[in-house]
This record gives sequence, structure tokens and C-alpha cells, in this order.
Amino acid sequence: MRTTLIALTALVMLWAPAPILANGAGADQLRDRVARVTLAARQSALLHSMAMSVCFSIGGLDAQRMDSQALEQADTYSTVLAGLRNGQQWMELLPETDPANLDALSRASEHWQRFEPAIRQLVAGDWHSVVIRQSIYSVTPTSDSADALARHYLTRFGEELIDAPSAAGMRLAAHYRMLSQRALSEMCYIHFDLGLPRARLSLTLQEMESAAKTLIDGGPGVAAPPNARVARNLRTAFLFWSKMRPTLDKTATGAALPDTELQKVLKFNRSVLKQLDQAVAGYMPAR
Repeated sequence: MRTTLIALTALVMLWAPAPILANGAGADQLRDRVARVTLAARQSALLHSMAMSVCFSIGGLDAQRMDSQALEQADTYSTVLAGLRNGQQWMELLPETDPANLDALSRASEHWQRFEPAIRQLVAGDWHSVVIRQSIYSVTPTSDSADALARHYLTRFGEELIDAPSAAGMRLAAHYRMLSQRALSEMCYIHFDLGLPRARLSLTLQEMESAAKTLIDGGPGVAAPPNARVARNLRTAFLFWSKMRPTLDKTATGAALPDTELQKVLKFNRSVLKQLDQAVAGYMPAR
């Protein structure tokens, strides 16, 4: 878990503005703000990823690896929340003292405290229908609270780091990343008949299509990719996603899927996430 976060923090600082990395007054605070914006932006996608992991475990698809993955994701989410509040040197985070920021953190933490037990119960093998329903229906408000925290940080600190249209682009890229993981978790819950309506997946896929077009071309108040590298990351993510999309469409129409097709989707998803992590971080000014 710590290895994953160190890698993400390194990615954040690779893109961090030069003044943040230079010695001098305010450097630690600016470094903290870049880390806050970028780490908080990843939390909502992480929630849907862990819901997906426990779902595939319940379905018996690579269950041991999926259980381990879900636990690592839950630990990562908790560690980031704690770091945002208390500070954590290896994440480049200072202790939070601002009342408004602490308020936003508390709201995200309250939702996590309701969702986390369901994830850990499912990993432990408690597949009671009540726990499964809790994992399905509490992930969205928990994700919404994580997204609200990320938007809060970007609104408060965005103008110090990037211009408003680029901040909107970064927010949309993070939203697309969350939608990609939500779509996969919805696909899983539908495939294994765990009580999620197929219409939910169709709506998520439609929202992704609209977001992808705006991310590449820009739109009202939303900047196009700030540099060639981000554009390349986004296009590569969309290319991998296009290889997964037929499987999700089949699920949305109720078609049965073989395990081999599901495993292929999980493999492509790792590439999608890698490219989207780089794209979101890339909205920060280059060194």
C-alpha cells in the first residue's frame, strides 16, 4: 500500500511547478497543496475500484488476488484521508489547520466510516445480502463526498497552481477516471446478478462518452489538454477503454460473459488507470 502511494506521490511531484520544488519561503506549503489536490482527486475512483474488487471476489474470479487488492485499496483510502488531516511527510502533506478544509474532510470521513465496514466484511467472507446491498448503495454517497473534498481543494488552491479552465479540465479528467471504475464495478454487480439495475451501467457509459469528447476538445469553461503528454495519456486511456467497451455494452444488455472476457477487461483496466493517473497529474504545470 505504501509503495503504491509513494509511486503516486512521485508522479505528483514530477509534474509539480518549479517553485514548489525549489528551496525557499512557502515551498512546503505549495508542495502540500499540489499533493492535496492530486491525492484527493484520486479517492473517488479508488472507492469504486474497491467495490469492483470485492464484487469479483464474490463472483469467484481470481478471488484471492481481488481480496488482497480490495484490502490494499481500503488501506490506501484510509491512509490518504488520515494524511490529509494529520499530515504525512512521505506524502508531502502538512497537518491540516484550516477549519473549512477540516470540515470537508470530516464529511468525507463520515461516509467512509459507513462504507469501509462493508468492504472489510465482504473480504472476510460475509456475503450476506444486506452487506452486499450496503456495498452497492453506499459507494455512491461515499464517492460523492470524496469528490466534493477534491473539488473543495481544487477550488481553494487551483488558482494558485493552474488557471480556472485547466482546473476544470483536471476535475473532468478525475471524474472520467472515477466513471471508468464505477462502470467496471457496475458491470461486475450486474454480471453476477447482485442486485444492480442494468440501466445504471448504461447511464455511466453515456456520461463517459460525453466527458471524453470534452476532455480532448475542450468545452465551455473547460480547457483542452494543457500539453501533448496529457493529450497522449488521455488518448491512450481512451484506446484501452475502447477495447473494454464491447464487454460493458454486452453486460448492459444482459448478455452472459465468459471468465476469460472478464479477465481481459481487468487487464486493460490497469492500463486505463495508469494513463488516467498520469493525465490527471499532468494538469499541474510541468517542472
